Amino acid sequence: MLQALRSFVAALFGSEDSSDCIVEFNLSKDEADRPAKRQRTASEQKSGDSEEDKKLRAEAQNAALTATSEASQPPKQEVIDDVLVAHTWILRPGSTFFRSQAERWTAEQPAGSKRVLRVPLGSPDDLPHARSAIRFIYTGELDVSSAANLLRVRRMASYLGVEGYTEACDTALLALARKAPAPPLTTVAELYACRTLLPDPRGEDPTAAGLLDSLRTAGQEQLVAYKGTAAEVTATGGSKVQLGELLAWAFQDAPGVLNNPAVKGRARSLPPCCLEALLSCDAFATDDEASVLLLLAEWLDANPSTAEDVRKRLCGCIRLCHLNSGYLTGVLPLLSWFPLTPDEHILLCQMMAVLSGASRDQFVKMATQSDYQWPSCWTSGAARPHGSGSVGRVFEWSVAQEDVGGATGLVYRGFEIYPSVQLPLGGGAAGAYLCCRLPTCLKPSRVPAVVVSPGNARLTAWKWAEGSDGRRERQTAHSFTYKDWSDCMRWAGWGTPKALPLLAAPAAAAAPSAVAPDPLARWAPYLHEGRLSGTLEWLPA
Repeated sequence: MLQALRSFVAALFGSEDSSDCIVEFNLSKDEADRPAKRQRTASEQKSGDSEEDKKLRAEAQNAALTATSEASQPPKQEVIDDVLVAHTWILRPGSTFFRSQAERWTAEQPAGSKRVLRVPLGSPDDLPHARSAIRFIYTGELDVSSAANLLRVRRMASYLGVEGYTEACDTALLALARKAPAPPLTTVAELYACRTLLPDPRGEDPTAAGLLDSLRTAGQEQLVAYKGTAAEVTATGGSKVQLGELLAWAFQDAPGVLNNPAVKGRARSLPPCCLEALLSCDAFATDDEASVLLLLAEWLDANPSTAEDVRKRLCGCIRLCHLNSGYLTGVLPLLSWFPLTPDEHILLCQMMAVLSGASRDQFVKMATQSDYQWPSCWTSGAARPHGSGSVGRVFEWSVAQEDVGGATGLVYRGFEIYPSVQLPLGGGAAGAYLCCRLPTCLKPSRVPAVVVSPGNARLTAWKWAEGSDGRRERQTAHSFTYKDWSDCMRWAGWGTPKALPLLAAPAAAAAPSAVAPDPLARWAPYLHEGRLSGTLEWLPA
């Protein structure tokens, strides 16, 4: 019976049978009605716009326009010569947009007339997407399959408030992204080609961030499995995409990769040609070139049998002239695997004191004319786009009560920054600090003498107290905001010495046979399930 009802409703799409309304499609002439321009990522802003980018962006900006505030007033839009016979008893429960319009029409509708429901469009090209969204209300099925059309209809359906379409579209997009394509990477290239149509995770769509993460994950998995050597990929429809651009879209930025264990694992598994394309791509963002060098070190650590010529070629992709001073002067000369001799390092540091331009070009010419052959990006070239997927994210940290000290760290500008809780001998309060260390994959010959900035960061530690319902609830015990170089540090860290007051020490056992007091009892207010915990967050500059 239920299937018969579904078939009956589906057959009514565009039919006069039981119709009580028509849907009219209009072109908006009021620029104020157009939605805000979609924000792009830093890498997209830096990389420039192709003609395809401009076309797709125009489509994205023109989709899903605002309707007139009162349907009884003459519309400000130009009517497209196409109407759809429809049924309010189907549209109202399936779309918040049509439900609102139908309710406004009820009071003034002349007897025996059909209601006119108006859908504003930004372009005549949006008409098939609007019809597809309405068709879904009747059928519950998608009638488009390409990534670009799915996303165009998704935007329209989201504006119309079509129940269930976003979920169905996202399921179809993920199935497309995870499909093993032939030839390889065509589905990743297809998603990349229509990336400006993807929902903005900073907007009002609560599913946008999860969808983008899942699509990028699928793209990363395909790139890891890539066995080819071509530097260019053909997307569905015939457009050409550079392999490096696909990688930069999928992996986005170096600190974001390094601070996400799953993504870092996939980056460590990339084939050499893909890693070289990623490191060479101008769209790959970072907080500092040191994080890109660290990413290379992670890959080499996972691929110890890499041939020497491949390792040297990959090292040649690092823009040494954009390393922070701690890495350039302190860390780089301690990396035996990086093809730079001590004399070359001296010349490189000397070069950095020369202003870029003709003077530096002449210096490089003199330094390399006989003995040294430096890759061009060691000494020149623009810095990568500045960006970090870690900024604005709240990272949870915790340490077991028996391991009070340092927690797992996060990468910032090539260094590993980690929270540490320290108790001086005989002290009545514990200190909360941010400390730094070099990631082990770098394999330095010794610990360098450098001063490190933690950036603009906020360190928080939690305490636990009984709430009104009798259950333990989390509260802020300590919070400290670091201000870049104002709170710089060496390896021992920087923070608040008396951040966490402890309970009084328990009395010593009176008799030798008595049970010794628990030395961790003093930490009780800060322990939850046997762990100290808090958050670390990097703040926008």
